[in-house]
Amino acid sequence: MNNYGLLHGDKSVTNSSGSDTPGDHVKFYAHTAEGKNGEALPESSGKWQPLAEHLRNVAHLAKQFASPLGLPAEAELAGLLHQL
Repeated sequence: MNNYGLLHGDKSVTNSSGSDTPGDHVKFYAHTAEGKNGEALPESSGKWQPLAEHLRNVAHLAKQFASPLGLPAEAELAGLLHQL
């Protein structure tokens, strides 16, 4: 089962010397993931869905579903903005 909401990952960035330092780079996620026993999987598992990817996917589907209604652009925009 996934957890939903706007989640963020680590706040580290690599500076010019190559070391990790606290910074202002934040990764936002739409979904996290759980393992078979319900334990939270780490960000490094590759199972977390980045927010930008999620928004693009929803926008694409919304556009497809709304095309027969003549509202593909409006639905696409709603899909891109639905997490705000």
